[in-house]
Amino acid sequence: MNTIKLDNPAWYSLTETHKEFALDYNGVKFYDPDYCPFGSFVQSADTIKGIEGYASLTGNFFVIGDKPEFSDKV
Repeated sequence: MNTIKLDNPAWYSLTETHKEFALDYNGVKFYDPDYCPFGSFVQSADTIKGIEGYASLTGNFFVIGDKPEFSDKV
């Protein structure tokens, strides 16, 4: 993957600077909802399972980046 960090700052923040706050759901990384309701992913992630997992923790959240796949449940 040859992505510039500014193309997906949430992803790099969750994998580097703020990694201690990150929750990983099948390659989709989110901040603990106690901190803020944001997450991100890279192309290889299974976004459906990841987003469903995080949705069980909080009702409202944002996924930064390309439009992810998600189920009707979400």
